[in-house]
Amino acid sequence: GSLFFDLFFVAMAYNLANIVRQDPSATSLLYFAGCFFPVSAIWTDKLAYDARFFTRDDVLHRVFEIIGLITLGAAVLNIRPVDILSTPSKNPEIFTFCLAILFANILTVVRYLEVFIWVEGEPAAKRSALRDMGFKILPISFYLAATIYSGLEFFQSKNDDAHRYLAEAASNSTYDCSDDAHRRWLAGEESSTVDPCACVDGDEGHRWLAASSDCEVDGYASGVSSSYGDYTSDSTDIPIILMIAGIGCALCLMFLWIFILPPGGNHKQYTVPMNVDFTIHRYGEWTMLMLGESILSLLIVEVSRSSDYYVAFYSGILSVVLLQYMHFRSQPHSADDHAMRKSKERGLAWSYLMQFYSAALVLLGTTYKMLLYEFVYGDYSDDGHRRSLFGHIPRWLAGADGALKYALADRRQREAHFFSGSMAVVFFCCDAMILTHRDFKTNLGRCRCSKTKKTKLLGIVILLMRVGTIAFVASVSQYVTDPKALSLIGLGAILFEIVLRFAAAVVFPSDQVHVDLEEKKCEMEAKEIAEQEEKERHDEYVSGEVIVDDHDGEGPDKE
Repeated sequence: GSLFFDLFFVAMAYNLANIVRQDPSATSLLYFAGCFFPVSAIWTDKLAYDARFFTRDDVLHRVFEIIGLITLGAAVLNIRPVDILSTPSKNPEIFTFCLAILFANILTVVRYLEVFIWVEGEPAAKRSALRDMGFKILPISFYLAATIYSGLEFFQSKNDDAHRYLAEAASNSTYDCSDDAHRRWLAGEESSTVDPCACVDGDEGHRWLAASSDCEVDGYASGVSSSYGDYTSDSTDIPIILMIAGIGCALCLMFLWIFILPPGGNHKQYTVPMNVDFTIHRYGEWTMLMLGESILSLLIVEVSRSSDYYVAFYSGILSVVLLQYMHFRSQPHSADDHAMRKSKERGLAWSYLMQFYSAALVLLGTTYKMLLYEFVYGDYSDDGHRRSLFGHIPRWLAGADGALKYALADRRQREAHFFSGSMAVVFFCCDAMILTHRDFKTNLGRCRCSKTKKTKLLGIVILLMRVGTIAFVASVSQYVTDPKALSLIGLGAILFEIVLRFAAAVVFPSDQVHVDLEEKKCEMEAKEIAEQEEKERHDEYVSGEVIVDDHDGEGPDKE
């Protein structure tokens, strides 16, 4: 069941990638965050429940699971590009998305309500369920506000349009674009008697379907309002900001709760402990989902015959493979070594870092695809060639045409910013998660000699090189924008990170397996010494010589 549930989040990551590919800008990043975190919270909510509670496999619970999957599917389906989500007065997608997220959180409350009412034999479970229901009140309030706002925008706009159409019909007014003209545009017919640029409001889509007149390309390049183009005067970011505020409140409430819990393990009377082994396993599968989107982004793309295209393609594939190796090598596979087992504060920090790490993985995979598209349409930046590219849009599953509204240099600069920023966040979160498993003081101890207690210079050098790698990757977009160069630099940075990790493990072997072996070795040596002393005493006793402690200071006597 869990793997089937996870399939919806592969589609989530793919649709989120489309947001950035359509419009590599700060606005698209806002909408990416506003869609990613609320939807991924559905996954973490289910994980938190499954890791602590078990429900009967009956018809009622199966129907409940089906309703949850339908709700999740509705949310994922309506993750659309910015120009659609930002116009609730024209498009219902943002309303449907907010409504689906709202209903999914209500279903989570129903889950915990069942625990609160029917749980047997565990008072802490009732307290935990009541707490989790309380945590949902504030986020649900923001989601409800976003749903109401976007719904009012959409339905009021439709009512206004209906009244306007009725008034125009009553006054026998006609439209500039007749039904006959509509049919000609849908057929892709160029007609001198009809000006497709004269269409307003809902008629813009016909011009795009036609892909025939010069005005559509010029309008797209110059920012003319369209239903599938630019940020218009009807656009508003209020719904998505409310969604971000909702998930932000949820994270803040959990942070406050964790730090006000009683120390010394007394918090267990208010919480139900999670199955850490199960949680580690599920987060490993989640990471594979996010990396899987990167593979999809690289494989589902138009093919160019240029050699640079294949250099970037294979660099991207190899980079994703090395990223998954670096991730799973950096994370412990035993519950006893994990941050969630070490302390509640470390576990919370690790889970927060994991959310940003996952978002950065999706963005990184997206930017690799954006780099590949540069080889497909990078040389067709003039208006004359854009018309030929629009004919291929239906075959481009990602809808990469949206980025063409930017000039070539501007577009590549934006893509470079997304590439370097997402990779820097991936490196930073990966290193920060390591610190949650073993704190900074413990890791700093690796730089000291166990005998002399002096700091090893090589350890400091490796530490500075890891920090420098993150800084270099974060700044690479300031001086490199070429797609081929960026893909090779990204691959080189990942390889360098892995080499540094190998060097640190060889020079300063302090992973838990090594520590356990050292402790066992010391225990075995101590046991062997004790057995040897016992054997010597036994041999001396058998030979008639027993050593007796002399309390008078006269030395040992022999019997």
